Amino acid sequence: MSLCVLVPARNEAGHLEHVVSQILMTHGVNEIIVIEGGSIDNTWQEALILESSFPERVRAIKQSSRGKFNAVLEGAASANSDLVFIWDADGTVSQIDNQKIISESLNTGSCVLGDRLKGNIHHGAMQMANWIANHMFAMLWAPFLGFRKMDLLCGSKVFPRIVYMQIPDLLKSIDPYGDFSLVISARLMKLKITSQRVDYFPRTYGVTNIHRWSGGIRLIITSLFSFYYLTKSRFFKK
Repeated sequence: MSLCVLVPARNEAGHLEHVVSQILMTHGVNEIIVIEGGSIDNTWQEALILESSFPERVRAIKQSSRGKFNAVLEGAASANSDLVFIWDADGTVSQIDNQKIISESLNTGSCVLGDRLKGNIHHGAMQMANWIANHMFAMLWAPFLGFRKMDLLCGSKVFPRIVYMQIPDLLKSIDPYGDFSLVISARLMKLKITSQRVDYFPRTYGVTNIHRWSGGIRLIITSLFSFYYLTKSRFFKK
């Protein structure tokens, strides 16, 4: 199976070259798409340099709208591969761990989530409130994942391209980051979802693009709506 690595990048000029160089060394990657939107630093210029340096493997795309989820969807729509892996441009998950996720997906055909809850959280990588929230959402979603506790909010994850293309429009309109929508789309398609332990490192450039408290509230609302959607869908129909 072919695999595209998608790199959503906003204000990540200081990380982007290093991240793409890691992806270029990763086994099983057929294409790399850097999709930039809303940056106030030189992220777009860095993306164009990388595209010109590796024209057969790297493409730079300018996002037409806003938000990470929109960037992911636009990037997936441009991909030519069977599988699409999201590799965050902040460099907080190592190349070694991302390689493990990719290898597991290619070997088993599963959707695979990076799981920071099973790995080491290095000092300064995650606020305590985020750590608690990640565990809370893992427990809330466990019944829809075969009662398995997984880190749904880790940026590193891989799904078949068709999963991105078949996310219900209602979920697209309320899910701020797309993590829950991808899981729902995969579950509705009866695809297997597994997780792979990853260690989590602090970023070395810039600041997070996530709004911790307002984003958390939106994730709670999205979860409640998602549970309602799943209970009313064919997921529970024989």
